[in-house]
Amino acid sequence: MTAKRIKARVTTVGMTDPGSRNHNEDGFLTITGTWQHLLAVCDGMGGHAAGEVASSLAVETLKEHFLQDHDASLGAGPFLSQAISGANYAIYEDGRANPDRQGMGSTCVVALIRGAKLSVGHVGDSRAYLVRSGGIRQLTRDHSFVEEMVKAGMITPHEAHTNPQRNVILQSLGRGDGVNVDVSEDTVALRTGDYVVLCSDGLTAVVADQEIAETIERLGEPRLVVEELIDLTNRRGGPDNVTVICSRFDGEITEGPSIAVICDDSSSADLYRLVLQRAGFSIELYSTLSAALDLQVTQPPRLVIIDHPDDGQPALDLCQSLRREGTLKKVPFLLVSNAVSPREARAVGAAVLPSSKLLTDLVPAVQGAIEAAMPRVYALDLLGTLDHELSEALSQDGCALFVARTLSDLLQRAQSLPPHLLLLHALDDVELPCAQLREHLLACPIVLTAEGAVANPREAYAVGADYYLPRTRDVAALAKMLLNK
Repeated sequence: MTAKRIKARVTTVGMTDPGSRNHNEDGFLTITGTWQHLLAVCDGMGGHAAGEVASSLAVETLKEHFLQDHDASLGAGPFLSQAISGANYAIYEDGRANPDRQGMGSTCVVALIRGAKLSVGHVGDSRAYLVRSGGIRQLTRDHSFVEEMVKAGMITPHEAHTNPQRNVILQSLGRGDGVNVDVSEDTVALRTGDYVVLCSDGLTAVVADQEIAETIERLGEPRLVVEELIDLTNRRGGPDNVTVICSRFDGEITEGPSIAVICDDSSSADLYRLVLQRAGFSIELYSTLSAALDLQVTQPPRLVIIDHPDDGQPALDLCQSLRREGTLKKVPFLLVSNAVSPREARAVGAAVLPSSKLLTDLVPAVQGAIEAAMPRVYALDLLGTLDHELSEALSQDGCALFVARTLSDLLQRAQSLPPHLLLLHALDDVELPCAQLREHLLACPIVLTAEGAVANPREAYAVGADYYLPRTRDVAALAKMLLNK
């Protein structure tokens, strides 16, 4: 049996900078997919551009291995070992074929994210970190002389930062036809909001681990984090090339109802993503400028949210514009704005949530907007035995089922959201509740659903009902037909 592949949303940005040097021997790789992602940083060495060649060969080889193993036939550990060993051999063979590049090499750190699992492999002193809730943990151990001294208790970790031999590494790619790849045995189970950072030693030589965590905590957006860390390195002299990759794990992509969120504020966009995904929704984020184009989809979302907190007219105009599109005509809209009144929202066929209530009322507002737009089936269950099978069957067909045990509860609900179809689940004296339902909800079809309530469909009509269908699958099929689902 094939294991289920968990899809996840990962936002990744990588950048490299020469620092104070006149050429850049670092290289990096970011490949993102729907359920697996590959990140790598390689720091070349060798002089006369040979270091640049070595890191480039490593990056290309890693990319080839990833693309060849697109179906993930290898486990994470074996894949990392084979891909990094392949990069080592490519550098070694190139050096043998080109005497002017003989002896070139490169460090390498590779992170493989599959679903919500992170695995890391590395050679040398380029590092991988996990940043979670403001804390930071180094996932790799430098293959360097000073790291061995720290391990042996000869110097402290603090002294390692200023030790004159801190740049002496004990392992690198390209030194021989084989290499010992250090693969993390403990796969990290990622949580929503986690960050994975890969970097060359150009960063860690001048920026402390906690400064990396604080930068992430303060800025949040991977692109801003990477830019700030590189700028910080250069402000401190940038003694070496510096390369940084920052990847944010935004959680698993759920199979729940799809919601399109149009929002041009990154902080609010993060809030929508985190809150709604945790509530079981699948989220697609769009910028306001591109929304009119990006939302021309074959499979429409269940809800469109337009976030425009301080100016209501653009939100109203965009709602009207999108509603003209065939795929979105029946899709409910929710306007998040302090500048739109409920009356103005209703005029364009939308609901409204004040921006001031975004933190507290987002999920109820979303659920309410979706439910208000769904065909509504109300059931008066006087027996208390209406089964969950019917609810699931109707839900699969996009219908909302509300079950009441008393007529007053049903009618109270109907005052705000009138039903499209009524179910009466009763055995004896069904004529009276039928007449009461008909009196208050004249145009709504009534279906008797309890086996034995009447003898046949003709008797159902005689007591005031429209249909007699005691089997769940028949009721769901009728609802689908009548409600045009």
